[in-house]
Amino acid sequence: MSLPPSEIPQGAIRFNTDSQRLEFYAQGEWWVMSTDTPNLGHAGTPTLIYSSMLAAVSALKTPEGGFRGVANYSSAGDRSEGTGGLTFTPVPPISFSSSVRIYDNNNVTKGRVNSNSYVQHTTNGFVTLVSGSGTINTIDVVRTDNSGYDAGFVAIEVDGVLLTDGAAGIPAQPTPGPRGVFPGGRSASASMTDDMDYINISSTGDAINFGDLLTDSFEAGACSSSTRGVKFGGRVFPSGAYQDNLEAYTFASTGSIADIEDLRTATVYSCGASNETRGLIMGGILSSSYGGAYSGGWNNIDYITIASFGESIEFGDLSFDHPGGMNQANSPTRGIFAGGFAPHNGAPGAPSQPALTTTKIQFVTIPTLGNSQSFGDLSGLTSYTSGAGNSVRGIYAGNGATPKTDIEVINISSGGNGVKFGDLTTSKFGMAAVSSPTRVVLGGGSNSYSTDIEYVNIATEGDAVDFGNLTSGRAYQSGCSNAHGGL
Repeated sequence: MSLPPSEIPQGAIRFNTDSQRLEFYAQGEWWVMSTDTPNLGHAGTPTLIYSSMLAAVSALKTPEGGFRGVANYSSAGDRSEGTGGLTFTPVPPISFSSSVRIYDNNNVTKGRVNSNSYVQHTTNGFVTLVSGSGTINTIDVVRTDNSGYDAGFVAIEVDGVLLTDGAAGIPAQPTPGPRGVFPGGRSASASMTDDMDYINISSTGDAINFGDLLTDSFEAGACSSSTRGVKFGGRVFPSGAYQDNLEAYTFASTGSIADIEDLRTATVYSCGASNETRGLIMGGILSSSYGGAYSGGWNNIDYITIASFGESIEFGDLSFDHPGGMNQANSPTRGIFAGGFAPHNGAPGAPSQPALTTTKIQFVTIPTLGNSQSFGDLSGLTSYTSGAGNSVRGIYAGNGATPKTDIEVINISSGGNGVKFGDLTTSKFGMAAVSSPTRVVLGGGSNSYSTDIEYVNIATEGDAVDFGNLTSGRAYQSGCSNAHGGL
């Protein structure tokens, strides 16, 4: 092929007739470009040969490892490493809007983005090197015990997406399809779990381990954007300690959860609603040990900005004094709170304590601060009722005071009462509900602390059918997805 001109502009593109590959010019060299269909949802630049952008002090080892699109240490080939440390210099630099994390299996290494302070790695896990927005010019990884020893990483994650080396034949990490996550819960033996399960909503099959909560937790709430899920509140057992923490996880990459901030007050049974930007935390029950006198209801509505880190902020108030509930449906503009229970002596809404429950449905306008307004009533469901849906329809199922199989549907935009949709496979309550534009999936639940996962098609009235099983039997767990009605 003919030689390029002596002065080549940065970013020039050519077709190499020898290699039959597209190339672009940067920093004095021609770089191979991928001719695969571009993944527009990818946070990095998957067409670059990242291995050519790694440098070590004296020797570079397994250079492709960190860009396999995995976040585990299954083999030595999954890790990039260099003697004396490793530096990743992407060309062109990679922009980020929320966070940059790095995964390593070694707790004697530390990493940094650009000239920021080094952050210590943890064993077999992600560590956040920087939060917020900016540009990655370099990522440096070195040993903490001896700067001359080998150091590296297993994976780099930018804005929740693992970087991969598409040009070297490793496919770019895709943005996941509709994915539902079920964090925490309580088992029949009264033990709690910090396990997080996930499912691919568009298919069927058993749930897969996603990672772990920071602590065992149940009776928590959840909200989410298309990239990030947030679990809030809840409590541990048997101490009954109520939790005020906000913990975030990224749908695209499995792994442990991160503590991002705190609620204004510790609650259980707070309900979540959200759109792509804002998450609402609606109501809840205030502190007491399980089986004792609940001290009161939290009638407030708070909100968070899902992409950033910060404490919850007051949004308004619920209009009806039945502040405890489970998962809820929403559209991009409306958040729904259906059913619920007020504080009283005993486990609220459970079969032994059926009083002080409600069929009331109320709603808020998510983009606008203010109090909730009346929407209608559920036909027969009250406490421990779980809801999810698409932007048009909300589906509700389960009942605690008198366990039922009933499934009801509401029209989110118009308001009105719930009407019969179909039936669950068995009578239960306290399930976690997640959704896509076409399906609502319900996992776990009591009376029997089930492993069952079942689903309905939102557009077609009918009974729930089997989806698969959770990794363990549980109830009172939170749940959210990256494709619910608010997105």
